[in-house]
Amino acid sequence: MEAFIIAAWYIWKQRNDLIFRQIGPTLQGWKTGFIDELPLQSNRFKESLNALVHPWIISLS
Repeated sequence: MEAFIIAAWYIWKQRNDLIFRQIGPTLQGWKTGFIDELPLQSNRFKESLNALVHPWIISLS
């Protein structure tokens, strides 16, 4: 659930960049933001989920 919320947040940020900064959304921009934010938020995850997230982050990079 937490990863889904972070993904949705970065879609929202891409939308805001388009509206307020006239920067078009890109998949690479979304993916970079998502991968950068996920480790920062991982301390909020349950321990069991946290153990799964770190290898997943590495595989996304």
